[in-house]
Amino acid sequence: MVVRPAGRSDLGAVLGLFEELRWDRRREGGTPAPAEAARIWESILGQDGRFILVAEVAGEILGTADLLIVANLTHELRPWAIVEHVVVAPHEERSDAHRFYQAVGFEPTAEGFRRYLV
Repeated sequence: MVVRPAGRSDLGAVLGLFEELRWDRRREGGTPAPAEAARIWESILGQDGRFILVAEVAGEILGTADLLIVANLTHELRPWAIVEHVVVAPHEERSDAHRFYQAVGFEPTAEGFRRYLV
C-alpha cells in the first residue's frame, strides 16, 4: 500500500469513495456536476495546510482522508490538525479497526453536532 497526496487525476476515484458518505441521499441530492466538482477539487488542492491523502494498492485508490493542519498561537505555537472524510472502499474495511485505535491510545467519542449551511 502506498499513501500519497492526491493529485488532479485522482478526482474520479475520490468521488467514487465519497459515495460511501452519502447515507442520506434525499437531503444531499444527486451527483455533483463534473465541472463544479473539478473547480472545487482544484480549490481544495491549492489550500495551504490542507492535504487530501489517498491509499493506493496496485494502482487502485482504496481509501482517502482529508487532513488540515492549522497554525496555532497557543500550546507553545504547536499546530493542530483535523482529519475528516476518512473513507475506505467497502471491500477493504477491517472489522477490528476500532480495537486497533483503542490499542494505540485513542478514545471513542460519541457526541457531535451537525448543521448543514447549504
